[in-house]
Amino acid sequence: MNYSALKNPKYSSRVVLEIDQDKTEDYKIAAKKINADPNIKLVCIQHEFGIFGGEFGSNLKYFLAELKKPTVMTLHTVLPNPKPAMEASIRPLLDRVSYLVVMSTNSKNILISRYGINPRKIFIIDHGIHPVEFETSEKFKKALHIQNRQVMSTFGLLNPGKGIEYVLDVIPELIRKFPNLLYLVMGVTHPLVLKNEGEEYRNFLMEKANQLKIQKYVRFYNLYLEVGRLLKFLQATDIYIASSTNVDQAVSGTFSYAMGTGRPIISAPFAQAREDIGEAGLLVNFRDKSSLKKTIEQLLVNPKLREVMGKKAYFNTRHMTWSNVALSYLKVFMKCAPDLSVDNRHLPKLNLKHLNKLTDRFGIFQFADLSHRNPDFGYTLDDNARALVIAARYYSAGIRKKTTLRLLNIYLSFIANALGSDGFLNYFNKNYKPDDAANAKDNLEDADARALWALMQLSVIHAIPVELKRKAQKIYKRRLKIGVHFQHIRPKAFYIKGLFALYQSHSSQNLREKIRILADELMKNYVAHSDSGWHWFDSIITYSNSVLCESLLSAFQATGKEEYFYVGKKTLDFLISHSFVNGIYMPVGQSGWFEKGGKRKFFDQQPEDVVAMVEALKKIYIITREEKYKMLMTKAFYWYLGENYLEQYLYDQISGGCYDGLGKRSVNLNQGAESTVSYLAARIAVNDSS
Repeated sequence: MNYSALKNPKYSSRVVLEIDQDKTEDYKIAAKKINADPNIKLVCIQHEFGIFGGEFGSNLKYFLAELKKPTVMTLHTVLPNPKPAMEASIRPLLDRVSYLVVMSTNSKNILISRYGINPRKIFIIDHGIHPVEFETSEKFKKALHIQNRQVMSTFGLLNPGKGIEYVLDVIPELIRKFPNLLYLVMGVTHPLVLKNEGEEYRNFLMEKANQLKIQKYVRFYNLYLEVGRLLKFLQATDIYIASSTNVDQAVSGTFSYAMGTGRPIISAPFAQAREDIGEAGLLVNFRDKSSLKKTIEQLLVNPKLREVMGKKAYFNTRHMTWSNVALSYLKVFMKCAPDLSVDNRHLPKLNLKHLNKLTDRFGIFQFADLSHRNPDFGYTLDDNARALVIAARYYSAGIRKKTTLRLLNIYLSFIANALGSDGFLNYFNKNYKPDDAANAKDNLEDADARALWALMQLSVIHAIPVELKRKAQKIYKRRLKIGVHFQHIRPKAFYIKGLFALYQSHSSQNLREKIRILADELMKNYVAHSDSGWHWFDSIITYSNSVLCESLLSAFQATGKEEYFYVGKKTLDFLISHSFVNGIYMPVGQSGWFEKGGKRKFFDQQPEDVVAMVEALKKIYIITREEKYKMLMTKAFYWYLGENYLEQYLYDQISGGCYDGLGKRSVNLNQGAESTVSYLAARIAVNDSS
C-alpha cells in the first residue's frame, strides 16, 4: 500500500502487487489478480483507518467488492462512538468479510453492541510479540552505554496522542530524588502526522525538554528501529511508560512488546491496558501528572516490585508470541479455507543451543530457571543418558558435529563416573559428588536401564568415532558383570531398547534370547492386569507409557513372535484411544495418572510422555506401514508446537529449549533437561520418519 507521493519504493521480491492508496482502480486490479491465482486460498486484511485511501480508508470497499476469495479482517481500532464518516467507511467492510479478528474483549463487545455483528463472526487474537529470553536490564544497559541509569522508555510512531509531554512534565521533580533517571523516547513521526503537520509535535517535545532543563535526562531517537535493536532498548528498560491520551484506543503493539520483554508497565487505562496489565504494572489516569509522578516514584524506589511485575509481564505474555498468534490465525483461516491444516507448517530447525547451554564440563544440569540453568539441584544420570542419545543421533545426522562431539564426550564421561560397584548412581550434586541421600531414597532402576540403553545405542551408531563406541561398550559390559535384575516394567522396556539396538547391529541367538526373556516378563504383566476394558501392563498408567508398547514391538522384530506384536499393538491402540481427544494429543496427566476403573487425569502433561508416544508410533508405522500411525505421530509431535489443550507452544524457538509441562491453566516456563531432550528426541524422530 503506497502513498501517492512515494516514487518507486523498494520492496523485497515477496511483494507481488502494489496499490496506490488513492487510485481506486488499483484496488480492483489487485482483487482480480488474487481471484485468478489458485494458490491464494484467502486474504487477510490488517485494517487501520489511516492505511487505505479515501475518506477514513473507504477505498478498501473497491477491493472487497471485486474480491471473490474468503477474507479475514483484523481491526486495530474499534471506536465506540465514531464520526459519521468513519462509521460510513467501516460498516460495509464489516458486512463483506468472512470473519473479524480483534485484539481485546472490549473491541469484541463494541462490535456486537454498537455495530450489531454476530458474535460467531468475531475472534479475539492477541497482538503478537517477539519471543525473547527473560533477562534483567543490566547487561542491555551496558551494551547501550547507559549503565548506572534508571531507565524509563516509550516507543512507537510519534504523534500527539502519545502523551509524552505529561511524562516530561514530571521529570524535573523525579530527578531530585532519582538523579540517575533517563527517559528514552524512540520512534519516527507517524507518516500521516508527518504529511499533515511535519515535525511539529517532536519539536514541541524537544523544546519542552529544553525549557524544563532536562536535556541530560531525556533522549529522543528519531529512528525506525529494526526489531533486534528495538528489543535491546526495551530490555534495557526498567519501567515502560504507555502515556496515551486516547480514551478510545483499543490496543497498543508497543504496550504488548514491552510486556513481552518482561518489563513493568505504567499505563493510561485504554482498553487493552485494563484487560492485560493485571499484576504486571500500574494504571494511571489519562493526562494525570500527579498520579503519573507518584506511580513512577513507587516503582523507582522499589526494585523488588519492578522485578516481580516484570516477571508477571513475561509469564502472562508467553501465549502472545508470534508462533502462538500465527497458530490462532491459522485456526480462523481454516474455517473459511478448509483445505488448510495445522500440519502445513514447517518444522522448526534442529537446534542444540539450549542443550549446550544446560551442559557444563561435568554433565547436563537437571533443572533451569526459565531458560537459565540452575546448578543448585545438580545432575542426574537419567538426563545425561537421554542427552547422550540425543547428541549421538544429531552427530550421526551431521548436525553441528564439533559441538555434538564435545557433548558426547561429556555425557559419556558422566555415565562412566556414575558407575559404582553396585551399579549406576543417579543423583549428583553441583560439586560433582554423588548425592547419597537422594540415591538412597529413590529406586534407581529407571536411570540404570536408561544408561544401559544409551550406551548400547551409542556403541552401534556407525558414524560415531570408534574410540567413543569402544568406551561405551566397555562401560555397559562393566555394568552387566555386576548383574541385571530389573523388577519394574519400564526399566525392562528400556533394557529391551538397548538390547534391540545391539541386535540390529549384529544379531545373535544370545541377544534374541535376552530380549525374549524380558518380553515374556512384560507379557506376564499384561496377562495379570488386562481385561476386556483395560489393555495394559499394570493397574495404573503413569509416565513414559508408550515405551512399554514400543519395547514389545522391538521384541517382535527381533524374535518374530506374533504375540509380542499383538500385545504391543493392542496396548498402543488402547493408549491411543485414551490419549487423543478431539484431534489433539492429551498425554495422561501426572497430577494423578490413570487408574484402572477410574478417570484419567488431564493436567500436568509432561514432554517425556510425548516423545515416548512419538517413538512408539514411529515404530509401529515402520512395522505396519499404516498411514494412520504416521499421522498420529505427527499430531503427537505437534503437542510441542501448540496442538495441545492450551493451544500454546512448548518449544521455545529462541532458546532452543522446551518448557517443562502443561498445567491446568498455564505453561511451566522453566526449560529443564528432561523436557529439552524429550523435544529434541521427538524432533529428530519425526525428521527421520519419512
